[in-house]
Amino acid sequence: MSKSKNKSSSILASWPKLLRNKYVLTFVAFAVYITFVDHYSLVKQYELTQTLKGLEREKVQYARTIEESEQLQQTIKADEERFARERYYMKRANEDVYIVD
Repeated sequence: MSKSKNKSSSILASWPKLLRNKYVLTFVAFAVYITFVDHYSLVKQYELTQTLKGLEREKVQYARTIEESEQLQQTIKADEERFARERYYMKRANEDVYIVD
């Protein structure tokens, strides 16, 4: 048993003095735990932040799309016949339509 104790003490003796301090070891273990292992780890928090930013960008994009759709809806309601003629090239039975760009 003294050999195993000597081995462990020689391993610890090879570490720098700062790393042999129990407070430093506790802090390092806590930092590793918080960074990688914990349910609220820093890695997961970063991933969640990136996801949130992406969702906020999508929200802005969808808000713009909704605004454009509402404007289009108002245009359609204001003059349905004109919208149909311009957008879908509809015509009456006795008309000829010429498209000019």
